[in-house]
Amino acid sequence: MPLNHDQQSRKAANIMLEEWRSGNHLNGMIDSDIFLTRSQANFPSPDECFYSPSKENIISMEFKPAESETPRGILTGLGQTIAYLNKHGASYLVIPDI
Repeated sequence: MPLNHDQQSRKAANIMLEEWRSGNHLNGMIDSDIFLTRSQANFPSPDECFYSPSKENIISMEFKPAESETPRGILTGLGQTIAYLNKHGASYLVIPDI
């Protein structure tokens, strides 16, 4: 049975967490102490949110599965990702092929 959008989003978030916690892809906004949290934004609301205590930074993630998303949906995701920067220090648009 295929995973729904929320399940796919959480799976992608967990992969990102594993990478960051292993010391991969760290940057000025993200450290290996990162964990999943909830967004304080009501609208627009990211699919996933992370917090890095040592950086005191919230990172949002918008998830758009390439296999089922339209070009318009991808552009909407880009707009959402930019809008999240009003409340969060960094934002990722995740569009996995599979």
